[in-house]
Amino acid sequence: QGGNACRKCTVDSPADASAGAHDVWVQRLRDGLDQDRFSLAYQGVTSLAGDSQPYFDVLLRYVDDRGALVRPGEFLPAAEHAQMMPDIDRWVVQRAIDVIWQQKAKNTEIILFVKLSPATIEAGDAFTEWLAQAIEQRPIDPSALIFSFREDDVRSNSRASGQLAQALADAGYRVALTHYGSTPKAVQILDRMPAHFIKLAPDFARQILGREQDERLAHIIASAREREIPLIAEQIEDANSMARLWQAGINYVQGHFIQEPDTEALTDDTAAPAL
Repeated sequence: QGGNACRKCTVDSPADASAGAHDVWVQRLRDGLDQDRFSLAYQGVTSLAGDSQPYFDVLLRYVDDRGALVRPGEFLPAAEHAQMMPDIDRWVVQRAIDVIWQQKAKNTEIILFVKLSPATIEAGDAFTEWLAQAIEQRPIDPSALIFSFREDDVRSNSRASGQLAQALADAGYRVALTHYGSTPKAVQILDRMPAHFIKLAPDFARQILGREQDERLAHIIASAREREIPLIAEQIEDANSMARLWQAGINYVQGHFIQEPDTEALTDDTAAPAL
């Protein structure tokens, strides 16, 4: 009403705002599972030895109301908080099975890397039971699916990781360790669970390209060679890197320079290029 007056303004605390954003995302994700509001993007994993087999890494996207693709970093924390990751993982795996089936009908054999969350690893028996039923509905060659375990998750729950990895391997699937080498004891993991591929932590690729390999990286490469486990370097952004990586013992590369993640990559017979 005029004069010198003030009023205290109240705003949500950062914690309250974060909780509100999580709640909004949880509802969106529940609706997304019911309404099929997710999409998969595919990024090629390219052989440096001329292997012509098409490999793709599967990347999850959420499709918002405008049709824009939202990356998982924006919604996975909410999904983890709401214990929705097993349902989301199963959605991804089911779509991967569908894509492999569809490509097989076109006489195209593809292999997909699919990530598993810590929650799915913890409930490994339930996941393998569900997976067996999914494959019954759409039979595919199990070797066409490679299930990725992040090294940190394996170290956090080594027993459940080893049991699930072994059960998958016994059923004919393959297992990849990702972000591998983040600890000095990384090689010990190879003695506790099967691994058919290793994706190096991005810092290791930068070490190789900078010609600054340390003793730990050399030990990881030597251990992989001894066990005949192919090594994959991620986040490769230029062609000149590939020859140096090959000389260092890397078998496959993946990155935006080679192929941007593409939701349309497997809608036709297009396969990942081999070098």
